Amino acid sequence: MKIYRLLSILVMLAMLFGSSVGMGKAQAKPQRTEVSPDALYVPGEVIVAFRPGFSTGGTQAAALALANQVGAQVAEVAGDTALLQFDESADVAGLVTQLSGAAGVAYAEPNYIRWIPEMKMDPTKVVGHPQRPTEVTFRVRDARGGGTHEIKLSLSQLRSMKSIRKGLAVPTWPTDPDVWTQWGWEYSDANLVWPDKAPNPAVCVVDTGVDGKHPDLAGRVVPGYDFVNEDSNPADDNGHGTHVSGTISAIINNKKGFAGISTAKIVPVKVLSAQGWGTDFDIAQGLTYCANRTDVKVINMSLGGGAPSITEYNALNYAINTKGKLVVAAAGNDSMAYIDVDENNAITPGSADTPASFPAGWAVDWICKDGTLAPGAPTTANCASGNANALADGLISVGAARSYYYYWYYDGNDGLIWVDTNGDGIEPTDDTDPAYWNEHFDPVDCATDFSNYGAWVEIIAPGEDIYSTVPVSYNYYEKYFWYADWDGDGYDWWSGTSMATPHVAGAAARVWSVFPAYSNSDIANQLLSVSMFWPMHAMDPHMTNAWEGYYDTGYRGEAPFCWPDGTKGPLYDMSNVPYLDVAGAMGRTALWQPVFEAITGLPLAGTTVMAYSGTTLKDKAIVSANSRWVALINLPVSLSYSIKVNKAGYTYGAVDIYPGRTWSCGPGYWGCDLYTLSIPPMGRITPVANWDRDGSDLDLYTWLPSAHPGVVGPGASGHLQDLGPGDLSAFPFARWNRDGGAGDWLGAESITIMPRPGFPTIPYYNLTSTDQYDFFVTDYGSGELNQDVFFRLWVGGKIVPGSFVVKSVTCDTDGADNILGNFDDEVWWHAGYIQGSTFTLDDQCGPVPIWPY
Repeated sequence: MKIYRLLSILVMLAMLFGSSVGMGKAQAKPQRTEVSPDALYVPGEVIVAFRPGFSTGGTQAAALALANQVGAQVAEVAGDTALLQFDESADVAGLVTQLSGAAGVAYAEPNYIRWIPEMKMDPTKVVGHPQRPTEVTFRVRDARGGGTHEIKLSLSQLRSMKSIRKGLAVPTWPTDPDVWTQWGWEYSDANLVWPDKAPNPAVCVVDTGVDGKHPDLAGRVVPGYDFVNEDSNPADDNGHGTHVSGTISAIINNKKGFAGISTAKIVPVKVLSAQGWGTDFDIAQGLTYCANRTDVKVINMSLGGGAPSITEYNALNYAINTKGKLVVAAAGNDSMAYIDVDENNAITPGSADTPASFPAGWAVDWICKDGTLAPGAPTTANCASGNANALADGLISVGAARSYYYYWYYDGNDGLIWVDTNGDGIEPTDDTDPAYWNEHFDPVDCATDFSNYGAWVEIIAPGEDIYSTVPVSYNYYEKYFWYADWDGDGYDWWSGTSMATPHVAGAAARVWSVFPAYSNSDIANQLLSVSMFWPMHAMDPHMTNAWEGYYDTGYRGEAPFCWPDGTKGPLYDMSNVPYLDVAGAMGRTALWQPVFEAITGLPLAGTTVMAYSGTTLKDKAIVSANSRWVALINLPVSLSYSIKVNKAGYTYGAVDIYPGRTWSCGPGYWGCDLYTLSIPPMGRITPVANWDRDGSDLDLYTWLPSAHPGVVGPGASGHLQDLGPGDLSAFPFARWNRDGGAGDWLGAESITIMPRPGFPTIPYYNLTSTDQYDFFVTDYGSGELNQDVFFRLWVGGKIVPGSFVVKSVTCDTDGADNILGNFDDEVWWHAGYIQGSTFTLDDQCGPVPIWPY
């Protein structure tokens, strides 16, 4: 590979080092020389690790003795490592070789400079920095032309895109005004579990510090440490760490900002400077500090590096295997999979080939301790003796999914990602052709153009245009130099795998609160075993450099892949990688119930919808005027639920709307949708038919008793006494109310029947024991009757006993488009009939009913 590419990779991402024992300070931290963004390490500084027990005086004594031998000073000591400082013009590479052979030295390394990954990206991308002052800018590299397409979206547009959600059912959703602006909160299923009260363990944020006085973080941030300035005030003079922390744990339901994934306390550990860079020695101390905190179970590392390090490995080993922490690491933003591949796009297991970022690369056991691929990778982890990777069970690597907003505003186009999966260079344009959907993908299913990828990336989370907190208590680097938070409200949209990682870290804290006895590997398995949805996987076979992603210009479509499949080999295949599902990992589900007024078809505002497990109320929500849907959330999947509703003037107390039926739904995303429910006002007798397929044109009819013959419905029933919609003030004292499916998309129809005077539960013409009203549904032979149809007969705010009917028979199987008027071939479903006030179930199909039966 070209030298400049290797140097760029090594510089742009942060490689973290740590020690396996507690830290100790030798003397005040030295004033460092000016650091160039292109420098790989601090001039004149070398980290030396000593073998255990080498000196009776400990690391300090050993370091002083060695420093005297080589003409250096001991700048700092931490655990079994020491930072030696030479003249800044010294030959660091030569010193590393010399010191590695010294007595008692386990190894020596330069004090590498590490940057926030996003800070050293392709200048055509705005990644990891705040967006421009007045818009969010989406850029997608055009591989065919080498340029970028750009679409700008105002902040007011962003905030309004989900404003309708603010009118949804209460108290289901929190009061935070911008809760739907942070699209990752919803798309990771954190919205389904936010009311959960189980205490979450603390999350250590190893980053640039945190503004603990931010109104959406106040009380969540506990004392940490600043290893850059060596004090106990880890203020965030960059902005990155505060943004990460808001995603993890912004306060929920406080009428401010948005909602974080968890309720975890944040332990800020500052290891990176205002400019976003730090050194291995400082980062090592930060990792050790987190490992030794008993309140911490999760460590968030929204940074990474382009090469492995034994020191880093040892520090992670201490945190993961000695102290039982779960480490969540960003995959990095190079749009790469591996480095050091040969010119034929080949990766040689056991060679110097490595994943594009560490520590994330160690999340799989077929990446060896020295960072190379094991022979037989990824099928086996046959690392050489002493080179096995013991970190994989307690380390999760995170890739970044594309923005929700991209779908609506991509280049004025169709909002989909075109991947030329058949390699013909021709984009299908007919969206009714299955071939179109073989090459077009919803952006949220796909990788961002910057995310690293490959079989070593274990989970996908929202990482583009993520709305989160930024400092408000003081000025900071990203605001002053990059115009972050232009309106000064303490929130901003940033992008990067740094933004995806805290979604997973927050989720880990949530999951650990539900399973407190689990180990770090148990929590990792729990997160990786479910998915909100399984992302789409497709690759352009014309990619020439599979390791380079969007930097490769060999593909022909709009993107080289949605997420990579096995087209370029198993080392790139991400087909089994899940999308983060917080609720699913917690074993929680949701029930989604639409509720309408049966006469008007409008949302029945004020209706309380309740989920019961046995006699225990588990959740409730109130229908708003703006949406038919209510969500019953944070429901354990281990239970079954019945649904009840209550609405003054419509129901007599809490009514079981699915009598005798309970619901069990799988974990996570959307849970399950309950069927459309239409509720009529009290005072009359109302048969109601509901069906679930929007736009299906079914019709509900009522046959009157034979002594007063007639059919009430939309007309064209085929009956000689067809009365059409009818009338409530004169014969037939019944009226068909609305046309479901044809006049609008709502699958609901109802008929109001006046009660017999003096007998509020008996229909108007049920005068004798043999009089009856019959209820039929038809689709006139279109085949749409083949779906589930729900029938309820409402009287006095209750469902008449036995009148809850779910069509169990198969009707109209041929779906023939029969000619209207030839009613003998039409198939109708007879739900049942009412005699007096007693309903009798029939649930049968047959031809058009001609009176007398």
